[in-house]
Amino acid sequence: MPDTYALDHAMRKMTRSQKIRYTVADYAPETLEDLLRAATSPLVVYGLYSEKTIFGAPCFNWAQRAHHDTVHMQNAWDTSVAGEYRVARRQCLELERLSGTTIANILWCDLWGQTQHMGAYGMFPTDQRAFTWHYYKTGQIAQF
Repeated sequence: MPDTYALDHAMRKMTRSQKIRYTVADYAPETLEDLLRAATSPLVVYGLYSEKTIFGAPCFNWAQRAHHDTVHMQNAWDTSVAGEYRVARRQCLELERLSGTTIANILWCDLWGQTQHMGAYGMFPTDQRAFTWHYYKTGQIAQF
């Protein structure tokens, strides 16, 4: 997997370019309706499970989560599998424009791959970094 610095830098660039304000907590809105109700204050992103991600530090995973939720709200895309697919595509297209195809493909494997993992195994991967790298290299969903 490429150096996490490139991913961290790309995510910082994306959230700064859109001036996304957010806080981190052990809870966060889970549906589009919850996100829209909370839209008058800084966005709250889920802070847990950010240690074993494709990013070098948890704060960059939180930035990705904030951007992800912002894309949900801007487009009124729900949290169904179809909504998650649309959000992941939009995020990756934006990231590709800012930071190139390789970084966007890695984020795609992380975002869409985890959605597929959830569908296949009923849970998100516990080691997101290992899962994403496996999916990036093989194109296959495996339980992690």
